[in-house]
Amino acid sequence: MLESVRVMNEVSSSNFGVLIAFLVPGFIVLWGMSYFSATVSLWLSGAGTTPTVGGFMFVTLASVAAGVTISTVRWAVLDTIHRWTGLPPPKWDFSRLQDNIAAYNVLNDIHYKFYQFHGNALMALVFVYAARRIHDGIMTTPVGLFDVGFLILSVVLFVGSRDTLRKFYVRVSQLLGTRPSEHHKEPMLRFRPSQRLAPAAVSDAGRIGGQHSCSGQRSSTTEGAFS
Repeated sequence: MLESVRVMNEVSSSNFGVLIAFLVPGFIVLWGMSYFSATVSLWLSGAGTTPTVGGFMFVTLASVAAGVTISTVRWAVLDTIHRWTGLPPPKWDFSRLQDNIAAYNVLNDIHYKFYQFHGNALMALVFVYAARRIHDGIMTTPVGLFDVGFLILSVVLFVGSRDTLRKFYVRVSQLLGTRPSEHHKEPMLRFRPSQRLAPAAVSDAGRIGGQHSCSGQRSSTTEGAFS
């Protein structure tokens, strides 16, 4: 049992991304839920209970579940905002992924996982702020240092999320390349046998044929005169 606890407490490159992308934001969500749930508040405070491995595992699983849920909210809200404000996802050429999978995983760990942390933490912080204001009274609670701190931290997380996502897009595009958009492809000219020439083309062809016919008549007349 002690060995398993020691392994869970170790942070390595294989689980660090999950820790910052889902576990930490999920724990922030549990903080917001503690304003309305005495059970969750008891989990976080640990008052009157002795810490156990089972309790630690339960809070960890709840944090991961809340983190995955808030990540879906981030995808629906924050990713859309970034896309509408000039940061759309590139159309990468995934046919080159197999040859560059190791480099792609590195970029995912050093950029996209941090984007998930910034974005998920921002969404979780908004949830905590709303929960606190509703619990204390939206109209009755005066604006204080907590509100100022929330605003500053929200700006920091938003800027950080945009910067890490931009770097991820740029560097993966350099690694995999991008596929051309459909509207950038040159249109192909296709002719059907049933298509007819335009009237102007027909008239031009008639004039050219008439000129060749006249030239032939003049040549035959000249040959007759000399014969």
